[in-house]
Amino acid sequence: MAHWQHQDDSVGDSILNLARSAILDNLGSDVDDFELDSLPSILENKGASYVRLSINGQLRGEFGSPLTHEHLSQSIRQCAYRAAFSDPKFQPLKANELPMLDVEVSLVTPLEAIDAHSVAELGDCIIPTIDGLHVATNYGDFSMFPDAWAAHSNTRMFITQLMRKAYIDPREWNDDYKWYKFQTLTFGEHH
Repeated sequence: MAHWQHQDDSVGDSILNLARSAILDNLGSDVDDFELDSLPSILENKGASYVRLSINGQLRGEFGSPLTHEHLSQSIRQCAYRAAFSDPKFQPLKANELPMLDVEVSLVTPLEAIDAHSVAELGDCIIPTIDGLHVATNYGDFSMFPDAWAAHSNTRMFITQLMRKAYIDPREWNDDYKWYKFQTLTFGEHH
C-alpha cells in the first residue's frame, strides 16, 4: 500500500470524480464530461477496488472485489456502477438521491496468501480493522472488506461470517481452501 499512501489530494479527488461520473453517466445527468485522459497514472495500473455508497450515514449500495482483472480506473467505474444500480440489497439509485449521496472508494492491495490450518491460526494472521479476508473455494471466491470489522466484535466472528458467506461450515476446517488477506486505502466524500 505504500505507493498509494503518498499520493496528493488530487489523486483522491480524481478517484472520487471517476466513481461519481460512472454513476452520473448512467443516470443521464447533465454533467461535465470527466476526462479519462487526464487521470493520474496510478489509475492505469492493474488493481482492484471497492465502492461504498451511503445517504445520511446509511448504506445505499456497495460493490467490490479484491481480485485484480483490469486497470484501477475500470475497476472503480465498474464497482461504482454496480454499487449504485446492481446491489441486490437495494433498488437502483435514482437521480433525486444524488445530492445526498456520499461516495467512498477503496483501493485494494494485492492479495497476500495466508498459510493457516485452523480458524485460530487464521485469526492470528490478520489484524482486526486493518485486514480484509478473502477465501477461494470450490463454490467461488468470497471476501470481507476491512470496513466489515465494524459489525463484528472479535476476530473469530469476522472469520465465521466470511465462512458462512462462502458456504463453509465454521466447525470444519478444510486445507483445500485458499485464504488471503488484503488492505485498503479509502477516499471519501461526505455531504
